[in-house]
Amino acid sequence: MARILYYFALFTTMLLFSQMKHFVKLTFALPWWAYSFPMAAMTIASTVMLEKVGGIFFAVLVSALMTLLLLLVSMLVVRTLLAMKRGQICVPE
Repeated sequence: MARILYYFALFTTMLLFSQMKHFVKLTFALPWWAYSFPMAAMTIASTVMLEKVGGIFFAVLVSALMTLLLLLVSMLVVRTLLAMKRGQICVPE
């Protein structure tokens, strides 16, 4: 059952990556941080799979996901700091 759930999560992650071109067109807002949590969860799950199952596939996948997670969080920090500097954070609509 754990493998089924893991591969479903991997499929969902790949599906989200296929929609990346649509996401980057949206203006930045704090809810963008919500994308970092599932990405971190997928990275952790892949690390556990590497530990339990092993194999080159999971080793490469963990490296790729860790790199993508680092880039995502870095981009979110930069975008959040820029929005704070512009006074676009916590502004009533």
